[in-house]
Amino acid sequence: MAALKLHHEDLGGSGVPLVILHGLFGSSRNWFSVGRELQKSAHVYALDLRNHGESPHGETHTREDLRGDLKLWFSDHLAEEKPVLLGHSMGGMAAMDFAVSYPDLLRALIVVDIAPRRYPPQHDSEFAALSVDPAGYSSRSEIDQAMAKHVADRSVRQFLQTNLVHKEGGGYEWRINLAALKKAAGQGGLEEPTAHGHFSGPVLVISGSESDYVTADDHAAFRNRFPAVEFREISGAGHWLHHTHQEQFLEHLRSFLKDSAGI
Repeated sequence: MAALKLHHEDLGGSGVPLVILHGLFGSSRNWFSVGRELQKSAHVYALDLRNHGESPHGETHTREDLRGDLKLWFSDHLAEEKPVLLGHSMGGMAAMDFAVSYPDLLRALIVVDIAPRRYPPQHDSEFAALSVDPAGYSSRSEIDQAMAKHVADRSVRQFLQTNLVHKEGGGYEWRINLAALKKAAGQGGLEEPTAHGHFSGPVLVISGSESDYVTADDHAAFRNRFPAVEFREISGAGHWLHHTHQEQFLEHLRSFLKDSAGI
């Protein structure tokens, strides 16, 4: 399938580009706070991946799709200087795949709470909540109540509702391409990065101690693809560590960008 032109937000700054990729059900807006804190270190861009945010929808959502979309965005928006690529969860998987596929295009890689392996489908409740038809409700609170039948955690529902937008003429709709994402999940989810190739530049993996997305058993798989990888864990943090433990997260980013990425 042809690559799609991704929407991005230019969060400002100067110097080396830092490109941020969000996770499943997310968008660039989830990274505004972190991105703007990094303006003194880099020129920060936050992208909407296909089928998310303000980027176009496609019928498929595969590793190859995301890689092709990123390659097109790099060609359209970056000049000679190689960027640092940062990705969380699904975005981290896409970032790893891009790094081993196009190692000469990157300065450094930052992977947030995801490992280079296939994960079993694990978002049934979120997909069920997003399957609530918002057109049948007159307020966000009513939609939230309907979603609560599938997702009890209010913070998760609030995150999912960042995909809820007003329709022209009134009412609400989801801007996420639920059909394509459900299809991808039903086929086993986004594949792990290609086993071919490696990226020898600086790589930082940040994980949460309370998350099972990255474990000690994953370190060997990282080193096979990324020989210069370093691991840092934030105590007490789960999968959304960049929100719940933002200060510690930013400290790790700044030290890596300065000491390893040289910016």
